[in-house]
Amino acid sequence: MNGNASPSGRSRRLGCLAIAVCIALAAVTGAVAADTEAARNGQPTAALDAPAVAQVQENESYRVEQGDDTFTVDSIRGGSQTAAAFYDYRSEFGDPPGSAYSSYGTVEYQRDDTSTLFLYEGSDGLSLVVVHDRYAGNESGTTGGTASFDVSGLPTTGEWTVEDDDYSGQRDRFDHGGSESQLDWVWQEERTDGAVFTGVESDSVITIDPRFNDAARLDPRTPGENGTITEWELVTATPGGTSRIELASLDGPVTVRGPDAPQQSPPTPNASLTVDPSSPAVGETVVLDASGTESVRQIAEYRWDLTGDGQTDETTDEPSIETTFSAAGATALSVTAVDVAGRADTASVTVDVRPGPLEAVIDASDGSFDVGEEVAFDGSASTGAPETYEWEFGDGTNATGATVEHVYAEPGTYTVALTVANATDATDTAETSVTVESLAPIASLTADPPSPVIGETVLLDASDTESQRSIDEYRWDLSGDGQIDETTDEPTIETAFSAPGAVTVSVTAVDDAGASDAANATVDVRSGPPEAVVDASDESVDVGDEVAFDGSESVGAPVTYEWDFGDGAGAAGTTVEHDYAEPGTYTVALTVANATNATDTATTTVEVEAPEPEAELSAPEAAVVGDPVELDASDSTAYGDATYTWSVDGETVGETAAPETEVTFEAVGEVQTEVTVTDGLNRTDTDDDETDVQYGVDAAAAANPTTVEPNGSVAFDAAGSTLDGTSLRNATADWEFGDGETATGRTVTHAYGEPGTYDATVTVSAPDHVADEATVEVTVTDPGDGGDGGDGGDGGDGGDGGDGGDGGDGGDGGDGGDGGDGGDGGDGGNGGGGGGGGGGGGGGGGGGGGGGGGGAAPAPSGPVTATVTNGNGSIARLTASDVDAGRPVEADLEAGDPVRLEAMVIETAERRDSFEASLHRPADGVPPGALPRAETAFELRSNAEIASVAYRFDVDRDAVAEVGVPPDALTVFRATGSGWEPTDTETRIDGGDVTVEATVDASGDGTGPLVVGVGADAPVVWVSEVRADDAVVDRPFEATVVIENGGTAAGEITVPVTLKGTRVATVERSVEAGSRVNATVTLTHGTSEAVTVGAGEAETEVRVRDPTTDTAVTGVTVSDEAIATGNATTVTLAVRNDGTVPDDYRVAFEIDGTVAGAETVTVPPGETVRVAFEQRFETPGTYRVGSGNRTATIAVGDGSERSPGGNGTGGEGGGETEDGAPGFTPTTALLALLAAALLARRRRAAR
Repeated sequence: MNGNASPSGRSRRLGCLAIAVCIALAAVTGAVAADTEAARNGQPTAALDAPAVAQVQENESYRVEQGDDTFTVDSIRGGSQTAAAFYDYRSEFGDPPGSAYSSYGTVEYQRDDTSTLFLYEGSDGLSLVVVHDRYAGNESGTTGGTASFDVSGLPTTGEWTVEDDDYSGQRDRFDHGGSESQLDWVWQEERTDGAVFTGVESDSVITIDPRFNDAARLDPRTPGENGTITEWELVTATPGGTSRIELASLDGPVTVRGPDAPQQSPPTPNASLTVDPSSPAVGETVVLDASGTESVRQIAEYRWDLTGDGQTDETTDEPSIETTFSAAGATALSVTAVDVAGRADTASVTVDVRPGPLEAVIDASDGSFDVGEEVAFDGSASTGAPETYEWEFGDGTNATGATVEHVYAEPGTYTVALTVANATDATDTAETSVTVESLAPIASLTADPPSPVIGETVLLDASDTESQRSIDEYRWDLSGDGQIDETTDEPTIETAFSAPGAVTVSVTAVDDAGASDAANATVDVRSGPPEAVVDASDESVDVGDEVAFDGSESVGAPVTYEWDFGDGAGAAGTTVEHDYAEPGTYTVALTVANATNATDTATTTVEVEAPEPEAELSAPEAAVVGDPVELDASDSTAYGDATYTWSVDGETVGETAAPETEVTFEAVGEVQTEVTVTDGLNRTDTDDDETDVQYGVDAAAAANPTTVEPNGSVAFDAAGSTLDGTSLRNATADWEFGDGETATGRTVTHAYGEPGTYDATVTVSAPDHVADEATVEVTVTDPGDGGDGGDGGDGGDGGDGGDGGDGGDGGDGGDGGDGGDGGDGGDGGNGGGGGGGGGGGGGGGGGGGGGGGGGAAPAPSGPVTATVTNGNGSIARLTASDVDAGRPVEADLEAGDPVRLEAMVIETAERRDSFEASLHRPADGVPPGALPRAETAFELRSNAEIASVAYRFDVDRDAVAEVGVPPDALTVFRATGSGWEPTDTETRIDGGDVTVEATVDASGDGTGPLVVGVGADAPVVWVSEVRADDAVVDRPFEATVVIENGGTAAGEITVPVTLKGTRVATVERSVEAGSRVNATVTLTHGTSEAVTVGAGEAETEVRVRDPTTDTAVTGVTVSDEAIATGNATTVTLAVRNDGTVPDDYRVAFEIDGTVAGAETVTVPPGETVRVAFEQRFETPGTYRVGSGNRTATIAVGDGSERSPGGNGTGGEGGGETEDGAPGFTPTTALLALLAAALLARRRRAAR
């Protein structure tokens, strides 16, 4: 067969391998003990101590293993139901549909924050079921979460019958290849995720490598996905139902082992021991190394026998130790390696310890020694096992012993020798030297000059003193009285004498051992003329600085000291001080005189300079945009006539002769101010300061009423306040009512308990604004008597027609004074009676009733009040009876916010016994200049023809101020077929609202609908949206601020952009009417967290993550899985980066585990790049291609059948990645071909 093995040959090799395994297993003695009853009930079984064997379980239980824990679990039996039907996954796209995107069938096994694993026996066989968290429909729900499983050992005959989730656009990932799968889940709060694998077999060994929470490959994108899995549990069937088993680790791999699968038990350790060096000398350091020990489990400790007596001398957790040997000969050493299960193995080695070379070593005391001082010598560090020690001290004496001491009688340098000898009479000698010195110093003293005059400086010098040691101090007798006057560590000192005559001075030199010697000198002091000596503290000073002058060094016994400072001033005394008022060079003279009036004069010069200018600027800490502020440099100093140059943020704004000036700031932020001071000599100095410039606030306070009785409610309103940089909606209003009570809010109420006059103060503040106060006065009066009641009104005229009705009764008068007169009855029928008398306390009488008409009764007149109810699908429903032209329908409403329709008066053009109307939100949208995010339009429908409608709206002033619209610009618009038309509108300020009124002519519109809305005949510019993608720590990201103008004219906006509530940028834009613009700002953030980016009233959350790469090959596909020899196929590797930054990833292409080529590709974060490799095979066989554990199989035939598209020539070079990254280059393609040929050659050799 041309050297190629047949498939049957390959089967024979596998058969031989199986026979070898069986023989090896049969040779192992012992058996694995059966599971204990505790293990059958879900308890961990102990790690098996017997050798590793294969054993078939006699029951149908499966074993679940994690680390050293083993659990026995039984499947939940479901009868005729398949595993997928049992799991019952439902979504909006499923059958049956459901909105949960969760498993309905596993509810009883679900737990909050728990991942649950169990076996299910159904009509389609045995399945492995995984379900994460708990479905909210079962009383309590999940908080969402993430998980990833890498599953291996899956039977290739089985399949994943449930992948939860399974709908278009979901984020879960399920990647399967052969017996391996990679599962990634992310689920929302109140939902579950999971999967079902059907086709588990009795000899299956399935391993799950889990990753939960932050370790999972998918990241949560919303707060609803930020939950945490805290438990991983098994469910096992029991005679009474089920029980749960908690797994010890969330990240430890779990193996599910079938009853017919081999049951493994880790072997004992295999100890190893090496010695370096293997034949050491006595005293030489030896390293014992057991790092070659092999063990399935972790080694817990190493027990060392270092002496060969069979006892443990040291125990370590490291595999190496150092030791030495004190005697020659063979020494047996051993180490016992003990694993975490207590299993142990011992390794031994014998070390041949050699005698060391003989070498004498002397250790003597350091330094030099005095005569008679004891010197210690030590030879115990000598090597080679010496038995004798012979010492010669160099002064004719000797001694024996390892350590000796010796005293020298004479100074000098001595050579000391040590001779050592061992048992074989071999010898070695070492030498050292010792210096011995004399003891006491020999003092010396000279005086220069030896015959000084009175006051002359004399130098006493003891530097010729001789000493074998260091001199610690010199003790001086300078007066000849035998007492120590000075002590120095230097051998010289200066002195002077005040009287003539012979003076004997002395010095005592003391060495560091305390030994001393003294020397004397006689000084002949002579009388002499005086000599002036001047010493000045400074030769150059500034004007006004004080200079000290000293004449105390003058000699010749002066008795007077006269000073001339050179500026017309003088002084007397040995030491004086003086300051100069003007710059210049001054000659200072000192004249001294002695007792015989002999004099001497000495001079010196002093340079007096003007001081350098020193600028000192004081600026206010805070200022308001546009308000003048004072910059003050009056604490500056400068010589002569100074000038002051002022600048703001580096720009010069003025120059003054005065040290103060006023400036204004035009923008918010930290502003640097600077002053440069120039003195009369044209010298300068500069100082700066900073000011926090903020927007201004104009606080306004109003009260209604301003006069009230005790406990009467007063409404306080700060709505008239204005802020330069923001709307009042973003401000805080803090009230102090003057009676000790406080409140916060733009509109608040308060009641005063006692009469008096109170000042209520409001403080209005906002970020980047300087707070302002306003005060309103409220008077609380004493309660008084009521006033007189008013007169009753006149009765109205009766209508024409039938019999006249009786006139209405007059209304009752108010309490207090006398009742008023009743009004006259109207013309026509019987006149109404006069008004009633005043009530108790004297109320005014009511007006008289209207007169009745003659003949028939008159038609009803006057307005009709509508009944307002909530209607189905409408804002409100209005009903009224007996409505006619000239008899309008009045309706009180409070519909909408912040634009509220308060009232309507509807004039009909026809009569209706039963009038009906309804209010709706129109399909026409909103009128021009409508307030942002507000529904401002209303549609009126009626069963009667409408003549006109009078509308009254109340609009929240804060909402109007927020977009910078003047209240008088608010307009009622009417919708027409061609758009919106403005109407005649009246506006007025009413407390915290703007009242907007208009009457709309509806004649010709029939029964409607009539659509009106409140807008503004002005620009309405606002931030409608802020958009930003997730970002990476310390890397720039862009935020887009969407700005809209829904008004009728172009407008401008300046809005701060905030990051975590802190302003980081400002956006300024002009926007045409009816247009939208985008403003992009670039931001950075240095911490991994979720942050809020805001502008105006809009904001968005940005997740800032650490810069990471998480790149791996996630899948492999083959264009042709079966080809003929010489033909090519394309292998595509999917490479995914689940990190946050791009990754330059090296993709290794392998054939049967051998790298055949590699390419480096850039994988963007969150994306998958596919790398294509074209491969040709020259030898028949089955090949595994891919990268790492991501592989696929290619079957290569002998060439009798050609695969589709195969032409035997292959491609030129390599494939391309989907994003243009290179696949095989010509070089790597050649390498791949060589690798394939090499593999084929190996296979032929193996056959």
